[in-house]
This record gives sequence, C-alpha cells and structure tokens, in this order.
Amino acid sequence: MGKVIAIVNHKGGVGKTTTTANLGKALSLAGEKVLLVDIDPQGNLSQTFGIENPDRQVVDALVEGGKLPEELVCENLCLAPSGLELVDAETSLANEITGFAKLRKALRPIRDSYDYILIDCPPSLNILSQNAIVSSDSVLIPVEPTYYASNGLERILNVIEDIREEINDSLEVEGLVFTMVDGRLAIQKHIREEVRSSFEDLDIFNTEIRRNVTLQESSSQRQDVFSYDAKSRGATDYRSLAEEVRRG
Repeated sequence: MGKVIAIVNHKGGVGKTTTTANLGKALSLAGEKVLLVDIDPQGNLSQTFGIENPDRQVVDALVEGGKLPEELVCENLCLAPSGLELVDAETSLANEITGFAKLRKALRPIRDSYDYILIDCPPSLNILSQNAIVSSDSVLIPVEPTYYASNGLERILNVIEDIREEINDSLEVEGLVFTMVDGRLAIQKHIREEVRSSFEDLDIFNTEIRRNVTLQESSSQRQDVFSYDAKSRGATDYRSLAEEVRRG
C-alpha cells in the first residue's frame, strides 16, 4: 500500500507547493510510482505541470463521490488536479458530518497503485487541509526560518495531535524541512537552532532546501526544477530530500 504524505503549512509562501512538486518528481526519477494530489483551490501544483481548468478535478471525488482523477505527467508520476471549483466545496464539506473524510474514501481504491501519494494543501488549516491530514500516514512540514516559525509550527502540531487522537491514531509527523535557507544569514541559523531546541521530539530532515533562483524560475515557467535545470542546487536539494524520505 502506498504511503500517503500531506505537505502542510498554514502559512503561504514557505515552499509548500514547490516541495510537493519537486519531491514528487525526485521520487519518480528514483523509480517510485507517485501520485500528486492538488487540494489547494489556487491550483498552483496543477499549473506547475501545465494543467489549468481540467475537465476532471479532485472536487468531483470530494463532492460528488466520483473517481479521483489520475493525469499522467511523466513516467512514474501522476497528478490529481484542482482549480477554483474547490472553493465552493469547502462550504459543502464543512456542512457534512463526514466531510473531513471524503479524500480518504477517494484514495482508498487507488492507494495500492502507488508507492507514494503526496497531497499539496492550501495555506490554511481548513476542511481541505483536514481532509488531507486525515487521509495521510504522515505529515511533512516545510518551514521557512523566520521569526514566526515556532508559533506557526506549534499550531500545526496541535492540529495533527487532535486528528491523531480523534480520527487517525496511526498519523505520524514525517518531519520538518527547512526551506528558503540562506547560509549567509546568521539570523536564519539562529532560528533553525531555536526550532531544533524548542521541538526536540520533532524529526527534522538533514536536507535543507537552499534559497535558489532556479526554483522560482522553474515555477514561473510551469516546470518542476528537474525539467528546468536538473543540475541546479534546487534539484540537488530535492533529490537529497527524496532519498531521506525513501529511507524513512
């Protein structure tokens, strides 16, 4: 059965979608069969792979109970795309008693077809993010080392703990990965050390995603970093992160 990992942070601009896209691509290049699930109404993950306004979307499975779409992006990599239609689904799901479990139900028939399923969540801890976390075996948290990192991280961990206690008792934290790291900035180093000290029981990946213009350029060109520049620092970092994830 494939491992389901939700990529979660309620703060925008921390590299969440970038991490989902490039970690997924790195895993696929390593021979793993991967499904990416875009559960963010902004649809940035879908756009990264050149998919806009798709006929079949994740919302169809969440609201209408249809089959989750699986669009082939490249060898070993498929995508379940989304768009703005998911905005209306938030209210519908929030009003249903079992609205938080719709994605888990949609993933059940296809989990065995993949080695990894990565879910890109919205920049909020709403019903869509809750669906992703409830559906997952683990949660991966991208964090930019800023002054407010600890406060935001504590809130995410509290939500994970609540879901573990009430709904998904096998839920784990896959780990925290620092993104947009600039080794020249002493303040960033201090914040990373502070996070490690404050959250001693939290697994933190050895790999850090360095600030790299190629990651921004690849996103603007609607490509993953491996398609844009496979020799860049961004590609190197996500390849390293994928190896850590595979080792467990």
